[in-house]
Amino acid sequence: MVTFVFDENWVKFTIRYTVQFDRRRATKHLLSARVLKAIDASGGAVSVAAAAIELFPKTPLDIRQLAAEEG
Repeated sequence: MVTFVFDENWVKFTIRYTVQFDRRRATKHLLSARVLKAIDASGGAVSVAAAAIELFPKTPLDIRQLAAEEG
């Protein structure tokens, strides 16, 4: 069984399967590799992406100046 949860930031896949106890890690790896391979073979129709945003001031921030302004 495969379920999808769509959020505004990502898609979460849950794959449930029955496997022998001693094969669980190898099976998880195999399934993950197959999913990534299928995404890669989609020709760009499906892609994996991540976004990161860094917030920083345009000019250096002088903490001493802020303390002097407050005090």
